[in-house]
Amino acid sequence: DTTQIVYGSVDNGVTVGADAEFHQLLAPVAKALHFGEHVVADAEGAEFSLYTSSDVKGLTGTDGRKYMLDLYRMSPVDVGFLEAECTEAREGSSLPVYPHKLVLLRPELLDIFWETSVRKAVQEYAAEKAKRSEEAGKGEDAKKPEEGEPGTETAEAKKPEDAMADFDFSLEFTPDAFTHIQQKGSESGGSAEPPMHAAVRSASKFLREVGVPAFAHELASYTTSPLSGAALVTGMHQRGINMRYLGQIAALLPGDIEIVRNVRRLVIFEMISRATKHVVRRLFRATPAHLHGEVFALVANGLVGTRRCTDPTQLLSAEAHAVRELRELTPRVLAEEIRAQVALRFRFDLAADFVETLVGGSERILLREATLKVGAQLALRQYHFEKPQESAVQAEVLASLGLGHGKLTKVAKRQVRELIDAAMARQLVVEADDVLNFVAKTKVSTHNSSFADEAFEAGRMSLEQGQRTLGLELLLESLALHEQT
Repeated sequence: DTTQIVYGSVDNGVTVGADAEFHQLLAPVAKALHFGEHVVADAEGAEFSLYTSSDVKGLTGTDGRKYMLDLYRMSPVDVGFLEAECTEAREGSSLPVYPHKLVLLRPELLDIFWETSVRKAVQEYAAEKAKRSEEAGKGEDAKKPEEGEPGTETAEAKKPEDAMADFDFSLEFTPDAFTHIQQKGSESGGSAEPPMHAAVRSASKFLREVGVPAFAHELASYTTSPLSGAALVTGMHQRGINMRYLGQIAALLPGDIEIVRNVRRLVIFEMISRATKHVVRRLFRATPAHLHGEVFALVANGLVGTRRCTDPTQLLSAEAHAVRELRELTPRVLAEEIRAQVALRFRFDLAADFVETLVGGSERILLREATLKVGAQLALRQYHFEKPQESAVQAEVLASLGLGHGKLTKVAKRQVRELIDAAMARQLVVEADDVLNFVAKTKVSTHNSSFADEAFEAGRMSLEQGQRTLGLELLLESLALHEQT
């Protein structure tokens, strides 16, 4: 009896708990997240006041402490995306329906929208107050007594007033807006939405119409210049932009301008690598664990190795060739599946010949991104994406062994020859033996410092602009902040 749900609902709103002590403890949490108190009803119509979503559960443990569970709903729904992309009836769209409806706004977006709204309200308040003061000043000038009239010297000086004394601003969200949860006032007959529902809709509109275009403009103008997929993701998340908007960002970046082409390719590669992750997951489910290395090698060769081998399925082992999903995964089939995943998850129409037009020449970048997304560890070696020249391979072998171009011993010559022959005999870019391991990807609450990231970015930009001393100072400052954190 001591470990029961006392806050929220465990049965989709049939019964709801609203423990008063829990409610009081959640008040500062709700304030930090800009959540307002909202009323939900259970199956019998009884009403309860909650701060968090009713899908978030609160319980008291046997140790007397209070715990919160199922925190995936600690943010409101992205209602604009939900209505536009997650329903069957979508006008003028050839894209498939989005695969799920758990599309939420990021907490960073709520912070940015709240701050923007406060700033706008302050500006409007100041403009209105200035207008009133001007009108009042004109009225006082009209009533001002003539010089020498009584009362001019006895007028008392006005006491200074607080400039923001009568400023009132309130903007709160509810994570239960536009969900299956029954809320008081959300099903009223009027056309106007409740204030907290309207705030959620406004935040969703702000993300699509302001946040995403502003970030695309930053990328196009090189105000921010991510060098990797991880840096791109960090930049998007800092601005409250979800990964599902990668396609919209790519569509806003012009592909015919040379200086924008590289960053647009980075955005598209992020979509391709994430789509590849879903393809690999499907294949892993269809194959035994000891074949997973060969599975990833097959996908990698179909994606970045077509200049070396046009059909890597012909080189599968007998056991892997017996699996229909692997046997049929030619580079053309893989490209079509990746295109389908990109259209499904990122709402972007990838060109049918993207392997030839986008991947060619940038294979190393995409291989790295796809490897990181899947969590694969590859052997440390030089990967050739087309048949290499023997002289180039010889130079690489000598460099890897730490040997110069001087006279070699017979043993060294034999070792070098064996390594050159092995490299020249490779038929694939990535072979199954190159895939050493798969590492579980974990998500943690990493404690970091935004000041350290900003100092690092400023230092990098300074070095690019030739300001060596300033750049090194900023990088050292960033390093110190990272170590302190």
